[in-house]
Amino acid sequence: FWDNHKMSETRLSRILNDKGITDVFVCGIAYDVCVGITASHSLEYGYRTILIDDACRGITDDNIEATRRNLLGNHGLVTHSSQVKKSKHCIMPELTSHPQVHALMTGRDRNPELGYLAALQYVKKFRAIK
Repeated sequence: FWDNHKMSETRLSRILNDKGITDVFVCGIAYDVCVGITASHSLEYGYRTILIDDACRGITDDNIEATRRNLLGNHGLVTHSSQVKKSKHCIMPELTSHPQVHALMTGRDRNPELGYLAALQYVKKFRAIK
């Protein structure tokens, strides 16, 4: 969405919005820097944000935990790759090859926190329309 210091914005939000994307799944290196910042920006833009915990590596345990708390405190979700359904749209399908996949991506198994965040976003949009 932005560079780490929020100096320049990318086209990511526009691209996701144009494609009707509502959920952003985040993983990678470094958990407590780039991954955490991307997840925070995703939440700021109103996307339901899911961080795939076991598909990330960070620098320090304290900062990883702070990143996790920040995401959860802002109605994001931290989950395990086994909870993410394999999808043809996933850019890293090897992350979702666990035998016990669930239906997070299809909407059949929606975490209450994601529903709560969606409700907050609808209220914000409704108030903006008035």
